[in-house]
Amino acid sequence: AVPVGQTRAPVWPSGIVGSITHSDGLALAVLAPARQCAGLGFDAEPDAPFPEDLIDSITRAEERRWLATQREPLCAARMIFVAKEAAYKCQFPASQAVLGFDALRIGFNGNGGVEAVFAIPVPPFAIGHRLRGRIVRGAGLVMAGFSRAAPAGHP
Repeated sequence: AVPVGQTRAPVWPSGIVGSITHSDGLALAVLAPARQCAGLGFDAEPDAPFPEDLIDSITRAEERRWLATQREPLCAARMIFVAKEAAYKCQFPASQAVLGFDALRIGFNGNGGVEAVFAIPVPPFAIGHRLRGRIVRGAGLVMAGFSRAAPAGHP
């Protein structure tokens, strides 16, 4: 069993970083040695349209402009949501900050790449700091993952 800390984040064994996601009968975890990775964030959701009435609460204006250009804007909104959740989990070990959905701006490169850009300062992350990851739709799921490399010289 993985204990849960006061912030509701998993407490991994010493030397391990990881991320957990669960949704509709699905539970997944990703792990890495802390000597290689400073943070991981992973999220998965059913590949279904996002509720239209919640889009404004999870997106920034520039993301809504992008959604308006998409063939399936509600499915694209689900991708933004999943990416933000994964990026949040990735940054949390360093910041210990609970972020609102406006703190990160999500962008996609069209080849499965996804980027989360800090729109506000969240120490140790400055405005404009980028987290890079991957996103995929398949097997009825949308899944996104981000990782942060361990600092040089980490034991």
